Amino acid sequence: MTEQHPEPLTIDGAKIGARTYDLVAIPSPTGASDAVCDRYAAMLEEIGLEVTLDRHFDGGPNVIGRWPGDGDGPTVTLVGHLDTIHAPHASPALARDSVHGRGADDMNRVSRQRFPGVI
Repeated sequence: MTEQHPEPLTIDGAKIGARTYDLVAIPSPTGASDAVCDRYAAMLEEIGLEVTLDRHFDGGPNVIGRWPGDGDGPTVTLVGHLDTIHAPHASPALARDSVHGRGADDMNRVSRQRFPGVI
């Protein structure tokens, strides 16, 4: 049997919105996404993942988060990105139940929402 996370993860819409805004507010154009990667790594550590930042490439590390098990279950890999395109865009905004800004509604957003207890 695999090791269980000590506390159940719950989906908290307000927390998802606040954390998404937090990350969207960090400029993260391709080649300059160190700050958003560092913040995302900290968020993963907050919920107990073992986090490694692979800085093999300049301008944006790979963030690797692991919940180790006992080795009997399957391995699940989730892959995404945190960088954004180089293009003018309005400043980030949190409006009622929506987050607006560069990276708020693309693969960047999906990467953030995979861990609902954090994001």
